[in-house]
Amino acid sequence: SRNNQQSIAYRELQQKLNFQSVEIESLKRQLASVELTIHAKDSEIIETREKIKTDYEKKFRSIQQDIDLNGELKQRVKQLENELKDQHFTDQNTIRELQSRLAELQTTLTHRDQEISRLKLEEEHRLQFLRSAIVDYIGTGTDH
Repeated sequence: SRNNQQSIAYRELQQKLNFQSVEIESLKRQLASVELTIHAKDSEIIETREKIKTDYEKKFRSIQQDIDLNGELKQRVKQLENELKDQHFTDQNTIRELQSRLAELQTTLTHRDQEISRLKLEEEHRLQFLRSAIVDYIGTGTDH
């Protein structure tokens, strides 16, 4: 019967909504995890930069005393500078990758939220249609 079909359709929609709610919660947890990872990476980058900077400053002071006499020490400073640039470049790429992934997750979450809103609106329209049909059916049934 039509009521059974509508009831089945309603249950299927409800199941879809429940599934998407679980999916959204999962995405929210993933997003929180990514945010924690980004925060940890940011802290690690800052700590690494400070450590490298401190190490570099110590080495630079030591090198500065003999720089005019020792060409090897000049090359070492240059090497450390290049390593610092390479590390900075690597860290920036990591940050960009994490930010990109976060943006993807946020976009996915937004799409899920929009889909849930659309499904809820469709469900509301179906319920209104069903109520109207029931009222019409009851109305025509009592007129006879």
